Amino acid sequence: MDNSSPAPHAGLELPTLDPMSFEDLPQDWPTRSLRNHELAADVVDLVVGHRDRLSNSLTLLLCDDLGRMVQPITMTGVTWGCPEPARHRSFDILGDLLRDDPFTVVAGVVVAIGHRQPRVRMSDVEWARTARSRLDRLGLDLFGCYVAHRRGVRRIADDAGLRSVDAS
Repeated sequence: MDNSSPAPHAGLELPTLDPMSFEDLPQDWPTRSLRNHELAADVVDLVVGHRDRLSNSLTLLLCDDLGRMVQPITMTGVTWGCPEPARHRSFDILGDLLRDDPFTVVAGVVVAIGHRQPRVRMSDVEWARTARSRLDRLGLDLFGCYVAHRRGVRRIADDAGLRSVDAS
């Protein structure tokens, strides 16, 4: 089912996946791939809580080679309008964690940006572009970028300057 609709912003057509709800998750969701954008949006809705959405959070859903979530990591109090080097550091922390863990099974990441505004902002697109470049540098796939806000979840379109792994 395609529940996306265009949401214009600064000349970009950004599809939405509203309304999203973790209540839609199938019971076996932990065994399924988050390369599927609808499932990933529902999992983002589950993992990024209300408090995280109100506190400017960046959540990384770490996934194995089959696309299954193995661990979420959330950072709160993120400054969305920060310069690019500060955005780089947010993802480089992930590289440090993975290098220190010889048993890591992380192959891809779903990125969730949590804030109050029920729209995709240009700063969100900038963070998504940074995620793409930094994850590429770490040898990880980007399965998708999403904005989790007070009323739901929106996907940042791949054509907003991103390349991501095809949904399966």
